[in-house]
Amino acid sequence: MKRPRWSARNAGVVAVTVLLAAFLVLLGPMDWFTHGGEGLVDFPEISWIPEEEFGEEILLAEGESFEFQFVPGQKNLSGVFYYLGAQDAVQGTLGVTVLDSSANILQTEAAAWEEIHAPGWNKITLQHNLKQGESYCLRITNEGSELPIRLLTLDARYIPEENVSGRFPVRYCYDVPTFSSQEKILITMVTIALWLLYLAEAFSASKKRIQKAAICLLLTTLLTWNGMYNLMDYGNTDFKTFQSDSEELVTGAIDAYQAGIYSGQPGYALWEHKPAADGASPGFFEPYESQYGLQGAVFAKLSKHIGIEMMHLCCAFAFAVVGMLIVYLILQRYGRLLAGVFYGTLLLSPWTTNFARNLYWVEFTWFIPMAIGLICAWKIHSKRCRWLCYAAAFLALLIKSLCGYEYVSTIMMGLIQFLLVDLILALISREPKKAAVLFKAILGLGVAALTGFVIALMVHAYFKGSGDIVYGLECIYKVDVLRRTNGGNMLDYGRDYANSLDSSIWFVLCRYFRWDTQIITGLDGNLFPLLCMIPLGIFWQDHQKGRLCVQDLLLYLVTFCAPLSWFVLAKAHSVVHPHMNFVLWNFGFVQICFYVILKKLTCLLAGRQKDPEGPACPEKTS
Repeated sequence: MKRPRWSARNAGVVAVTVLLAAFLVLLGPMDWFTHGGEGLVDFPEISWIPEEEFGEEILLAEGESFEFQFVPGQKNLSGVFYYLGAQDAVQGTLGVTVLDSSANILQTEAAAWEEIHAPGWNKITLQHNLKQGESYCLRITNEGSELPIRLLTLDARYIPEENVSGRFPVRYCYDVPTFSSQEKILITMVTIALWLLYLAEAFSASKKRIQKAAICLLLTTLLTWNGMYNLMDYGNTDFKTFQSDSEELVTGAIDAYQAGIYSGQPGYALWEHKPAADGASPGFFEPYESQYGLQGAVFAKLSKHIGIEMMHLCCAFAFAVVGMLIVYLILQRYGRLLAGVFYGTLLLSPWTTNFARNLYWVEFTWFIPMAIGLICAWKIHSKRCRWLCYAAAFLALLIKSLCGYEYVSTIMMGLIQFLLVDLILALISREPKKAAVLFKAILGLGVAALTGFVIALMVHAYFKGSGDIVYGLECIYKVDVLRRTNGGNMLDYGRDYANSLDSSIWFVLCRYFRWDTQIITGLDGNLFPLLCMIPLGIFWQDHQKGRLCVQDLLLYLVTFCAPLSWFVLAKAHSVVHPHMNFVLWNFGFVQICFYVILKKLTCLLAGRQKDPEGPACPEKTS
């Protein structure tokens, strides 16, 4: 009797699930994927060792053996290297035997003298999996040589820890994992996504939902992988060292925490590791007082459980999750084209990629407010949702400001920029009720964000002023604010700050239209002015034909103002930080420029003047 179709389908699902589960077990718990680690072996240069550190020479007559015990210190011991000095023997063979603790022979090899390096290092490749922590014996035998074989012995400090007995010069080679812990996590995510795609094909009833989950997971993994390892921009040679000086404030906090001196300056969570003046001692730790440094406190505590690279992965993953949330919300509000442009830009921009994993900058905190603003715009008619967004905005700006004040004006603009566009559109279309709700939402988000910022500032001022908040605020204003904005005087800060304090705002704006890097992978930075101008030409042409999409124009203008807010307000900071601040164009402006251009091309190719994803653009009226 023929089996029902569903039975075969279920059998296939079970088989694929078992295979993928087995693969993940091999990848993770069993650490099955390894490769030779010979390059990690630390070979001592025997000829450099002083004569007084050699021990008594061992002579092996024909048929005699020398053996010593060893205990593997790690898993995956793949070979043993042994050193032979100059020899008189020219015939016969050298026998090498590996035995277990019960004297059972596990492996034996015989090498002819013409194959042996003497003097030099030689290797026996192990054919059995020797267990970590168990005792084994290695035996060397003179097989057929009438002349004795000479074996060196060395001072104990040249002998590896694995040796239990014997001072014969050896080194142990372990296979190393092919994949790092971070790569294993990412491969696991990809595997789960592929499994979900297979399930979607197997169960048609839930196909769309499973496919969406799988695609979301794949895209999140790709963003994470790119932020962790820079997959899309191989020319970005500074990726691994990008802003390493800033990240050292966090690693300094970790070092100070582990050294037990973290509480020496309560209130500051970022620490600089300063070298000692004489260069002899390990130096000292000094708190970084320009901000509270919440990220330093968090990562210092996490350092008890995970390493630096895993922290990098956490930051890259958090950025990917926030980025995907923004993409999803834009998909709901503006359609697939703009959502795809946002995702592509976050993936291909060298700037967002560089910042993604940095422990100091914690880039994901920059974009959380944008996601909150999009949620509020999406569910604007839900009072409950609006109030939740106010609370989230307060918390987001509080956390961001406790981590640092950089880019805070642009980040706040990102919070409300989509709502501002909706408000103007509501006023143009004469929808007073909708405009009132949008105005209240913008006001509520703004007040909540400013409150979070002010509280973070008060916390910082409390410690800056040693408990006196007013004095602390005065110090912050004079020491930090004026130095990085518009009101500072070179006489107060020194000659090093003259250029940044005396430069004009016009100079700063011109500087940030001249990119030092590609805009996205493959698109030269010299084209940025053209990228800005083409949408203006499109808007003008559409206006002339009566087909101007006001929403696109407003998105262009509002997202243009977001980075400008920082370039203008933090003028001095922008003058000295062009190696960082180009990232601000990616808070929506670059995406909108690409969107307007691609949308126009799509309309032209389709032979119609309307948005292919959303409602038709206004047609020309008589």
